[in-house]
Amino acid sequence: MSRLTLLAFALFLVASAAFAQRSGKNGYMGPPPPPPYNPEELARWADVGPAKLAKALHLASLGNVEGALAGLDAALEGADEGLAARLNQEKQRLIEFGAAREAWFKELFSKKKKIRLPIDGKMAAFAIKSIENGVLTFTKERDGVKDWAISALSPEIMQTNLGRKIKDAGPAWLEFYVAALAQQEWDASKAEGLDPNDVKQLEQYPWLLKLGSLVDEILDLSKAGYPESEEELFALVDRVGAVYATQKDIPPLDGIATDLRAYADDLAKRAFATASLTKLLRGKVTDLGEGRWKFVYEFDSPEEASDFINDDELFKYCIPEAETEATADKSGWLHHEGALAWAGRVGLYHHVPLEGAMVARYEWSATAIGNTFDIQGGNLIFGLCAAPKELSFIGNAFLHTVWCYAKGQLVNNSNGPVPIYQKRVYKCELARDAAGTVTGTTDGKVVGSLSLPAVESGPFFLAANLNIRGRLERLELEGQVPLDRLDYLRRLRAWEYLDRLGLAGSPPSMDAE
Repeated sequence: MSRLTLLAFALFLVASAAFAQRSGKNGYMGPPPPPPYNPEELARWADVGPAKLAKALHLASLGNVEGALAGLDAALEGADEGLAARLNQEKQRLIEFGAAREAWFKELFSKKKKIRLPIDGKMAAFAIKSIENGVLTFTKERDGVKDWAISALSPEIMQTNLGRKIKDAGPAWLEFYVAALAQQEWDASKAEGLDPNDVKQLEQYPWLLKLGSLVDEILDLSKAGYPESEEELFALVDRVGAVYATQKDIPPLDGIATDLRAYADDLAKRAFATASLTKLLRGKVTDLGEGRWKFVYEFDSPEEASDFINDDELFKYCIPEAETEATADKSGWLHHEGALAWAGRVGLYHHVPLEGAMVARYEWSATAIGNTFDIQGGNLIFGLCAAPKELSFIGNAFLHTVWCYAKGQLVNNSNGPVPIYQKRVYKCELARDAAGTVTGTTDGKVVGSLSLPAVESGPFFLAANLNIRGRLERLELEGQVPLDRLDYLRRLRAWEYLDRLGLAGSPPSMDAE
């Protein structure tokens, strides 16, 4: 066996274990998956004493005094002695706030003073024409507003209108209570009319109001189940993410994060289980019909690089150990200035395998050539049909040779060698027809052709162990796609989606496929 044959054999031997797991052909199915999370479990977080108190305070912060009082009364049913005392204290404060608020807007009406209300992010002034049936009706319509429900006259509106005069609107403690409900800053050291216990309770308002804003949404999520449509599934994941982002630092919700992550994980996996390739890939995706697809990468966006899997083990057994001490290895690949740039020892695969007749068209250049990485000898292969378990692949080696491996046996056809010139863009193609004939071209010139029908499935790859820095400027892949072999990609995209919401656990493993 020639040295090149040994090098290529070793190049793909290292990755065979990982790809054996990906292929799902190792015969091990693993333990059965756990049952999906039951979202009804979320309801318990909205059915505790603090949650009911929080919901009432949230309604009060919106101005809905009657609704808040009703909520406090409901929370009193079955409450223990300590909670009941707290609920009654809150009830008394709220009654006095409601009375002070009513006196305020009735005085505006009797003295024909205007009330300022938030309209489209700005404060607008209105004169009150009448007060009937829980509604303030204005003398003139402004910005489409002609009346305002008293239940929407929030503490913040009252505070904004009265300013420092709020001290005269009721008991001495009212200004601090209103500030706490409006989630405004207030100085506890100046809180007249409040004993230390009152101050402590008002200092709990930030997390209580956050909790109150979540109670209804948590209950709704507990009833949401698992909808059928992809759109509804994604919308639910986003809603769970919003609750997750808000629930932090709320003592009664300590532990809900575990439930939210479990629910979101199952939702995301279901959403991506049927997602199309246009949703799964970041390159330009075209459905050619009859199961064939085209993927184009101009590398205009860094996100396109996420369609490729890194495997930095590929180069390790390509060549003998260096006889001299190696410098710091700066090998690797990344998206850089409109290309997929690589240096030294790299291995990468496209996420999606192709079958049958397929083609890879790619444009690349060597941006630097020299003794940078202490690599002796070396290899550079752009290929298709990577199937290391079967020790099979097809590829263009350098610019002049077509290599085909079938179960570790090399067949090659060369029209070289052809020198590589620095900073010149080469346009290459590797094609396999339905009969298994493989043809490689460089700048339109055929560099090799041979027939190997047995090698017919696998992803695009780039494997390099060479003293160069290069740029993959453009890549176009076309072929039949086995949609049942995308489990890892689906799990990865689900994890990425959750990660953006802060809900992700550990990244998925290819070994789990």
